[in-house]
Amino acid sequence: MFIDKWFRSPPNPPLIRGGTREDGDGKQEGETLTPPLLRGAGGDLSQQLREALAASGKERIRDLVKNPLRCSLLCGTWQSLDEDLPDTKAKLYRRFVTTLYQWKKPRLNLIQKQELNAALGKLALSGMLNETSRFQWPESVGYRVMGEFHFELACDLGWLNLVARDAETAEGIYAFYHPTFLEYFAALAVEDWHFFLNHIPKNPQHPDASYRIFEKQWKEVILLWLGREDVGKEEKEAFIKALVKFKVGWDKFYGYRAYFLAAAGIAEFKECRLGDEIVRQVVTWGFGYFNKQKQDWRTFLYPIAERAREVLKETDRQRAISALVELIRNSGDEYARREATRSLGEIGKNCPDTIAALVELINNSQDEVTRWQAADILGKIDKDSAVAISALAELIHTSVEKNTWKRAAYSLGTIGKDSPEAIAALVELIPNSVENGIHRFFEWYNVPTYIIVAYSLVKIGKNNPVAIAALVELIRTSDNKVTQCFAAEILGKIDNDNPVAIETLLDSIRNYRPKDNRYQAAERLATIGKNNPVAIAALVELLNTSRNQVTRWRAAECLGKIDKGNTVAISSLGNLIRNSNNKRTQSSAAESLKKIGKYSPEAISILVDLIRNSGDEYTRLLAAGSLGEIGKDSPEAISALVDLIANSQNEETRRLAAESLGKIGKDSPEAISALVDLIRNSGDEHSPWEAASSLGTIGKDGPEAIAALVDLIRNSRHADTRCVAAYSLGKLDKHNSVAIIALVELIRKSRHEDTVYDPADCLGEIMTGKHFATAVSGLKKCLTSEIYKNYFGRNEKCYRVIWNCAENMTYPEFYQAWHA
Repeated sequence: MFIDKWFRSPPNPPLIRGGTREDGDGKQEGETLTPPLLRGAGGDLSQQLREALAASGKERIRDLVKNPLRCSLLCGTWQSLDEDLPDTKAKLYRRFVTTLYQWKKPRLNLIQKQELNAALGKLALSGMLNETSRFQWPESVGYRVMGEFHFELACDLGWLNLVARDAETAEGIYAFYHPTFLEYFAALAVEDWHFFLNHIPKNPQHPDASYRIFEKQWKEVILLWLGREDVGKEEKEAFIKALVKFKVGWDKFYGYRAYFLAAAGIAEFKECRLGDEIVRQVVTWGFGYFNKQKQDWRTFLYPIAERAREVLKETDRQRAISALVELIRNSGDEYARREATRSLGEIGKNCPDTIAALVELINNSQDEVTRWQAADILGKIDKDSAVAISALAELIHTSVEKNTWKRAAYSLGTIGKDSPEAIAALVELIPNSVENGIHRFFEWYNVPTYIIVAYSLVKIGKNNPVAIAALVELIRTSDNKVTQCFAAEILGKIDNDNPVAIETLLDSIRNYRPKDNRYQAAERLATIGKNNPVAIAALVELLNTSRNQVTRWRAAECLGKIDKGNTVAISSLGNLIRNSNNKRTQSSAAESLKKIGKYSPEAISILVDLIRNSGDEYTRLLAAGSLGEIGKDSPEAISALVDLIANSQNEETRRLAAESLGKIGKDSPEAISALVDLIRNSGDEHSPWEAASSLGTIGKDGPEAIAALVDLIRNSRHADTRCVAAYSLGKLDKHNSVAIIALVELIRKSRHEDTVYDPADCLGEIMTGKHFATAVSGLKKCLTSEIYKNYFGRNEKCYRVIWNCAENMTYPEFYQAWHA
């Protein structure tokens, strides 16, 4: 642990960062930099500090000192903190500053410290206001802003350090000991909250207007200012009220942002009279509310709800926990309760109220999913919770729903390490978890129960004798071969090279008649028999003797997994692709070759040969798809795919070749040229779409590629193709306005909401700089009540794009774009 290590061997001298003003300069003779810490006392001090950090109510400080620098500073100042910890970041940094002054010589009196702090604050504030060089200053700036005496004193005390020299003038470049101290001293220099916010509604671009509350670099300064003990309570209340009441008639984006900043601010200003009201409102935005008039649960647009849930991690923790517990107990909407429970788990560790609420939910909820989730979260925040383990085991015992089994089994694998009750519940589930047949697409994660059971048993039952004995007994007594094989797979994972597991699977491969079970046994053997000579020999024998193509394909894939790069397996799969008359077998063999032949020259050579020499178009198509997975940076593979695009008469083959080039042909002029050619000359609409998509992945910002994408945007009649071309163009040429305008037009003019989803997502990813203004002015009309009512999907996507713009634009810039 970092704290224990620090106290065993504290740095000597501590807290020196970067260089001094000049080599050998800046340290007074006889100066003591090490705090009065007896090294032999490390054990007691580290234990005291860890206990103090673990105490209830110190969660914010505990989160803050996860940063190594802050943790080191805390360790170094622990003796001077009277064995107590502050509860805000501002108080913590004030203690740091006080203690660092105590360590330094020459010793300064109170007036001298205050004067130096003020000078440091002026320098820090000048840096925060400098957009081009916020954290570093030339020596001349330091002298000018602070004055000669204070600048040199700050350097001597280590507040400022020489970090570089100007390449032309050799002038020294200085920086604060750490950027967070710059933010702290800048906060000390702000005299009035109007420095952060001076709202002039009808003219936000007025020279006297100030909207620093919406600029990310000022957030920490604002929070530290709110935590200052020398700022009056009424002054802070006025600032919080101004944030909460910030409203404009033409949009609400910045109103939400101001409110969320107020919510974060009350973590530093806990006495705020509006604190409870603010947190309750944030919870409402995050999880919804019951509309009495409509008699249903109403939620807010995704960007609002998402940010509200995030800010709950930043606000006053106890208020947030209380508001979430109240929602969980009183909400009639089960989904809202589950989502609130998830958030409670993120902020409520070691909190008695959180644990009590989760236990109550486990015991009283009538919804199995809610009970599972509450138990899972309880186990994570209250490690090894017997209540949570028992609740999950009970769900497995009593439920008949497979999805509930899955969730409970997965959670036991997270919280039930070495728990006999958890292991017993999972072993009991094995016979019932073997699922044959097709799994519905929308099942939980679309994963069979037995895979989750295996995953969890491996996590919590590794080398556990109880679990091993139970699995061996299940293999011995079960009449179901599928159950036997599954149990053998788990057994092999929790007890490496277990002979019972390997022999069970080999017996099924050799002797069990239904071919499905033979290759399933081979597949399971591949997961536990890595480099096992007995397993390798059995699979080679199966390849050589079996007359069933499916069995041979499965055996070859398994052999490649347990003996990486096995040439027998690779060659066998190549022969199956080349010679089989069954397309399903060919396709399966090609998929297997992708899995075991990555970067294998033998596999790449086989696939290239199939492309160049096979007379069967389907075989060439399969080979092209597989090359995209295993042929990265292979000139031979790229050349074969380029030739296939040029020579094939089949558009599906050409599309797949273009897709594969997008995976393996990065920065290849040959590949880029082939894709450009496909865009310009294909008579099929789908091929240019695929070529454009691949160009966005592998292309450079070359004029040929950019011109082809611009032409495709302007000339294609298909919205999907224009969308992909614009997205790729935006990735290749970040300042290209054609891409942004095209995506905005696609969203704005679409009459069907499901066709705007991709353009909106693409726009959100590629917007930079001036593009934000283009998006705001182009999409603002999509936020009408009519579109909200009739085309909700379009409205929400547009709202998300503009929300993204609001988070990246200054308030005056957004105002101008909105009114353009």
